[in-house]
Amino acid sequence: MRGSTSSQPFSHKCFIFQLFSINQKGGKMTLINNMATNGA
Repeated sequence: MRGSTSSQPFSHKCFIFQLFSINQKGGKMTLINNMATNGA
């Protein structure tokens, strides 16, 4: 994670967006696994 997003009011939204982007690059299985773990 690069950039001082902590000083921005929408830092949380950007953080979620970056996590989503990383999951897309790494494969959808990562996102599915995270959702399954949180839901279990």
